Amino acid sequence: MTSSDTEGVKEQGHGRWLAGWVRGVTRWPAMTVLVVLLLTALAGYYASGHLGMETDPAQLLDPDLPYRQVSEDYKRQFPGEEDNLLVLVEAATPERAEALAGQVAERLKASNRHFRAVDRSRAGPFFQRHAMLYREPGELEQLGNRLASAQPLLAQLVQDMSLVQLLEATTQALNRPEAAASGLDPLLTAMHQAALAELASTEYTLSWRRLFNGEDPASRATEREVLRASPRLDYDHLLPASGPMKALDRIAQDLGLAGEDLPRLRTTGDVALQHQELQSALQGAKTTGLVGLALVGCLLLIGFRSIRLVALAFVTLFAGLILTAGFAAVAVGNLNLISIAFAVLYIGLGIDYAVHFILRYRELRRGGHRNRPALTATGGEIGGSLVLCAISTSIGFYAFLPTAFSGVSELGLIAGTSMFISLFVSLTLLPALVTWFPARATGIPPTEISPTLLRLIQIPVRHRKIVLLGAAALAMGSLAALPRIQFDYDPLGLRSPQSESVQAFRDLMADDSHPSPMPAIVLAQ
Repeated sequence: MTSSDTEGVKEQGHGRWLAGWVRGVTRWPAMTVLVVLLLTALAGYYASGHLGMETDPAQLLDPDLPYRQVSEDYKRQFPGEEDNLLVLVEAATPERAEALAGQVAERLKASNRHFRAVDRSRAGPFFQRHAMLYREPGELEQLGNRLASAQPLLAQLVQDMSLVQLLEATTQALNRPEAAASGLDPLLTAMHQAALAELASTEYTLSWRRLFNGEDPASRATEREVLRASPRLDYDHLLPASGPMKALDRIAQDLGLAGEDLPRLRTTGDVALQHQELQSALQGAKTTGLVGLALVGCLLLIGFRSIRLVALAFVTLFAGLILTAGFAAVAVGNLNLISIAFAVLYIGLGIDYAVHFILRYRELRRGGHRNRPALTATGGEIGGSLVLCAISTSIGFYAFLPTAFSGVSELGLIAGTSMFISLFVSLTLLPALVTWFPARATGIPPTEISPTLLRLIQIPVRHRKIVLLGAAALAMGSLAALPRIQFDYDPLGLRSPQSESVQAFRDLMADDSHPSPMPAIVLAQ
């Protein structure tokens, strides 16, 4: 070993072992790159086959919690109550909604490849025959009185349900002495509104059911029928419900129920919520990841001023990301809607080690050091600082481990370990790559601070009293705002409020004419 190999290292005794590590890496760069890339390939292969996605919000909590154990017991004893789709068929009138729901139900039954069963809880022969048994006595009495008063009109319409017959029957009813008490006002009002709509060339739909129930024909803008479908989920696919959801989309297109206007078909329930949340999470991770990579690339170009060094830093970053994915596959098996954020965190934090290493390496090269001695000196001088940064950052993530919130706990485990993986590739793969593709010792422009940036940096020193007073005021204001912080217990708040399934679920919750989609479950043993 020549004296130039130890140049810049003797003064940093605490970094001797890190300098020795980097020296060994640069002495056998081909073997180092081969071993690290082989490990990366194995980690990527294992992650591709074993790293899945968990979209059930209940799985974000510790399975040893009492309520989770009761929930799993319920699922085992009543397997048909889980993994259901709620299909909302919505129209302007109850008659139209019921007719369309029947068509959708028939299509779903015919699509047995994607659906095991379809249930119309408020339809079928039984409820068509015995629906009156579920009415309150007062409601039945009022309905009977209305039907009795309208009996002459109904008798004529049963024989001929044309517009001419409707007008003739209405005229006869008005000419009877008891017309004032015949309850024709709602019908006349509805006919008047229909005539005005026809003159204005606008659509108007009359619900006879609402009329005979004593309801205002315009009391509800939307009527809905709810179907419960049991889909066949393919867990070998990244989106297990993609087949049933696509089949529903085709049914909606065929029946003219696609789009925002009535009539329409919407989906909610466990399967739809998890499917759309997984789509949103994957798309969000993809978008933020690409944006993060683009921003990091721009910053590296500004700082390194070398496309070659930027490319080497990105190779190191991707290798660390793949190795972290392999670790996640071994340690947790499934990512969730929270732990998937590790990829974006890694892009922002994992690149820091490579940035510090390359900047110091460039500085030594600009000072006249040869390539390998500059790499060795860099490892010895800043290696200890990088280790300290990795430990301190990982401690912040590992602090999440004791929580019963598995989603956060797993994120802490993956992100904390990724800091050591990033440290490893930055002190191993990166020096080996730079040995093959070194930065030029000449022609590297010096890094100068612009006068404007220099003045900004000196503001805290020149105006320290103002800065301290401002920080104290912000801290006091933050303390005053702390009591206003509230905890949202609704797991639906974890999902995108713009997704169709969330909006449909909230609409169904607000609809008093349908049972709540969130019933309480009590197990008696």
